Amino acid sequence: MKIRIEIISEKCIKCKDCIEICPVDIFKYNSEKELVEIINPNECIECCGCVEICPTNAIIHSICSNSY
Repeated sequence: MKIRIEIISEKCIKCKDCIEICPVDIFKYNSEKELVEIINPNECIECCGCVEICPTNAIIHSICSNSY
């Protein structure tokens, strides 16, 4: 099963907690666009740390969430 992960930009408060917790660096802050981006989704190891730490539930993950 292919992993689907996305950030709901309207919910994201740019706290960058997902960037800090991700052990494989799939997230990056784009200062030019002022948003967190997913840059390496295929590297995700399904630890679900990003989903659990997000204070606004802005991250949807096919393995860690029931949203897909």
